[in-house]
Amino acid sequence: MKRNVSLILALVLAVSLMCGLAQAEDRKWPVREMTGTAVELKPGYTKTVQEQSYAGPGRGYALSGSFRPARVNKATALFREGDYVLVDLDYATAKRVVYFATRSLVSADVKEETQEGVAAKMTRTVWPVYYGPGKEYDIVTQRQKSKYLNMSCDELKKEFGPDIQRLIKSMKDSIHWVGVDKGASVTVFFQVGDWVYVEASCSIGKARFWLPADAVE
Repeated sequence: MKRNVSLILALVLAVSLMCGLAQAEDRKWPVREMTGTAVELKPGYTKTVQEQSYAGPGRGYALSGSFRPARVNKATALFREGDYVLVDLDYATAKRVVYFATRSLVSADVKEETQEGVAAKMTRTVWPVYYGPGKEYDIVTQRQKSKYLNMSCDELKKEFGPDIQRLIKSMKDSIHWVGVDKGASVTVFFQVGDWVYVEASCSIGKARFWLPADAVE
């Protein structure tokens, strides 16, 4: 009798462990590659016209910079979410993975995907975070509002005089790198190499960006 009870308990424990492992496996985010469809930003009527990008598939996300179509070296659309397309953008001055509205692209005939995120926690503080899966991509920054940013050259000369170093410092101090603290909640969508694509609320607002995969669990 005691032997039967022991066998039953052992079976229950084994089933529980298997279920737990299965649930953990189900919660693992997918792994993918940075492959997609070649697209172009719509050319503007002048060389200075720019197209706005976003840090997520909608206007509720932070802005991620505006770009001139003529200065794009290569643009690869990874997938579409509603009216927004995630684009791996090789620009003249930076590499970024950002969202553009479909109306900003010449070819928006891109496969639509529904991104289902996995809730995760930060195991350590990461600062800064990146616009793509690797340090060859641009660093996510926050530009603080500064009274000096919109001043004309004459106004700046009057304010700082010959003190060029103080002027440089004032401009540098207006830009801050964005980070995520240990213990913060994030949503992980997928992994590319050693990097994960996540969504979180941070100093620039709601945004999607890239973190080292070993920083989340």
